[in-house]
Amino acid sequence: MLTDIQIRAIAKAMVSGQSIIANRIDAGYTYFGQFIAHEVVPPTHPLPGTKRTATTPYLDLDSLYGTVDQMPRFLDQHDRFPIGQNFPGGPDDLPRQNGMAKVPEPRSDDNVILSQLHLFLQRFHNFVIDKGFAESPLEARRLVTLVFQLLTVEDYLRQVLAPVVFDSYFRFHKRWLNFDATKIPPEFSRAAFRFGHTMARPFYEGFPGTPDAKLEQLFRPDANLEAALVLEWPQFFGWPEEDDPTQDAARLDPFLVAAMGSIPRGAGSAPVDIVLMNLRSGQEAELPAGGAYVATILDGPNGDAIRAALSLDRVPDLGDFAAAELAAVGVSIDNLPLWPYVLVEAMHSNKGQHLGVLGSMICAEVLANSIIYAQHSIYRNGWPAIDDVFASMGRLGDLLQKERRDSARPRFTARTFCVRHVVDMVLRG
Repeated sequence: MLTDIQIRAIAKAMVSGQSIIANRIDAGYTYFGQFIAHEVVPPTHPLPGTKRTATTPYLDLDSLYGTVDQMPRFLDQHDRFPIGQNFPGGPDDLPRQNGMAKVPEPRSDDNVILSQLHLFLQRFHNFVIDKGFAESPLEARRLVTLVFQLLTVEDYLRQVLAPVVFDSYFRFHKRWLNFDATKIPPEFSRAAFRFGHTMARPFYEGFPGTPDAKLEQLFRPDANLEAALVLEWPQFFGWPEEDDPTQDAARLDPFLVAAMGSIPRGAGSAPVDIVLMNLRSGQEAELPAGGAYVATILDGPNGDAIRAALSLDRVPDLGDFAAAELAAVGVSIDNLPLWPYVLVEAMHSNKGQHLGVLGSMICAEVLANSIIYAQHSIYRNGWPAIDDVFASMGRLGDLLQKERRDSARPRFTARTFCVRHVVDMVLRG
């Protein structure tokens, strides 16, 4: 275990470097990943007075709907989310009471981008009901869940995972780490999937009333949405084409913007140092150092097969990550905690454009399990083609297929279905 001096030195190094824009992944996917995290991972240290449904390790949208028994309390008499009814004349916002969002998962209101993503999913549910694509709220939930799972695999994970790992898990259905599917392992919840924190930008375009909104301006828990912070969706989720002009997330590397060291958490609560919190969370869980974890995998029964199929290997050094400063307190690549190790691996292997092999394996296996074992799942004894998933959705699937084909461009990448397809369909009505 590292000392507090060593942990603080790592935290300082992580916010002292330059956070570089990736020029690959659109900015909205930072918060798409945060929504997934809140969907499957319970809060490590919940704030006093907050309540939510029991978090399950399955991607079944409990954070949007609550449990099946709880659904009616979040819907109106027409089986719709009551969007816009609380604040006539103001911007659409999550239903609130005394500023606090009336949603199953309070963490959906962590920041205004995430809260508007939650709001959009509510709007998507209402769209499904209004268009008659579902005859009941439970059927609407099934359809929205399947679309979200499809976007998670074919849009989000296709971008953030190393391609060889994506194909291994989501094309050939390999399982290399054999995690227990009934729980979320700490390697994921307290380390690897926290890579999204490094994707946060120092400022964002796409808020018409607040040009170049600074990251710290977007953390407004327990407060009504201001008109100046209603986001423009095309500025956050673009088309899956090369040289897409949509603003990008920061690259995956061990450097985070300084604002992540002081996140506001509402009246009466002290700001949170996300970087220090993440590092200490890994210590609490007694996670091994990143290099030791790789050695355990490679020395295990699947080690030779993993080497051959995925080329997993230990990261050789800290690279550009404050090697001299960390060496002064006895930190090297050999004892670097798993969370920053995964980020250094991404920086080493592909300049932070996506995760490296180790980070990809942990995230792919956990999220594959979260979909496979969900009550409603796109998985059918194998990962289906997008066309097959659409075919299982009736008229909604037909419309999504038309949306996908009508928007096709010669310069599309391997992602042929993305968040932007759903956004444009729903907002167009």
